Amino acid sequence: MKIGYHTVLLAIPIDFFTEEALFRALQTCSKELNAKFYKKEWGNISWTTFELFKDNGLLVYLKDYHYRSDDQKFVYKVLEIRLNPKRLSDKHQYVEVSDYGDYKTISKAFKKLLNPVKRVYKQIRLSAFNRFISPFVFDDISIYKVDRIDYCVNIQTPYMDRYMELIRRADKPKTFEMCLEDNPRTKRKEPYKNAFRIENQSVLVHFYNKRFQMAQVFGDKFPDLREAEQIIRLEVQCKKRKVNNLKYYYGIEGRSLLDFSREELSEKVLLSYYEKTVGYEDYYTLQEARRLISDSDFKLKDRECMIEILELINRKRSVWKARDEYEGRKKRFNEAVKHIKKWA
Repeated sequence: MKIGYHTVLLAIPIDFFTEEALFRALQTCSKELNAKFYKKEWGNISWTTFELFKDNGLLVYLKDYHYRSDDQKFVYKVLEIRLNPKRLSDKHQYVEVSDYGDYKTISKAFKKLLNPVKRVYKQIRLSAFNRFISPFVFDDISIYKVDRIDYCVNIQTPYMDRYMELIRRADKPKTFEMCLEDNPRTKRKEPYKNAFRIENQSVLVHFYNKRFQMAQVFGDKFPDLREAEQIIRLEVQCKKRKVNNLKYYYGIEGRSLLDFSREELSEKVLLSYYEKTVGYEDYYTLQEARRLISDSDFKLKDRECMIEILELINRKRSVWKARDEYEGRKKRFNEAVKHIKKWA
């Protein structure tokens, strides 16, 4: 069971002249490879996406962040790269995760993949005779800052279906919202199938059946799903706000991929959100749980409250659903759940 990370978003600020040269280089290479590139806008952000390395798990974005200060307009330009490191050297590797020990391999594969862009960029820089265009250093993964990292672990078990059924009843911590998807049959938004997915402004927590997820993404085009058999993937996507929080909380000096890929950090983040959602307690049948509570040394009033809430959770098949529909005080509900976990 390897603990590590799956997807990262890397960023580096650039200036106008460098962005223009990068755009031309990426455009040229895209046309040579017959790859897509397209522009988009959202709010005060505009960007161009380049898909020339998509088959190797890498997307390139040239982004402009537009903002105002003292009644003046400014543009912050950045090169962003979204990367699945395992696919750099094996584009058909969709299941394995990367870790600290893979960094040298990732760094070499990253440099090799960007070599065509580097070649064209150098030609553009020489022909332009523009000293404001920066030298090409964008194939050095160590200069990028991490703006997002998805810590994850693959848990393989023959009881995957049963565990996923239980995980989908997990708790939803404060500030988190349940992620929903459209159900074409009911025309409603519902929780994801074969998954437990919650999100706030800093973090996305995702437990899912890896084989089911890959079948949805690839359909008949994916050649072999056996490597994803019986795997539950726990993924904690740390967005930029959370990355900053981790940096200061754990005293991380830099913001590079190497800084954030350490196994100890990966493990702490994953275990933290596992505890907040699924928890470390054992599972019991309703009948067995009621008996344990009835035989406990809690006051009669507290035992009755715990059993009442336990039965509500069982009916709603989820802690968070039961909390949302509980008619009493939320504090009373949370205290009862805390007592139940402690006793279990």
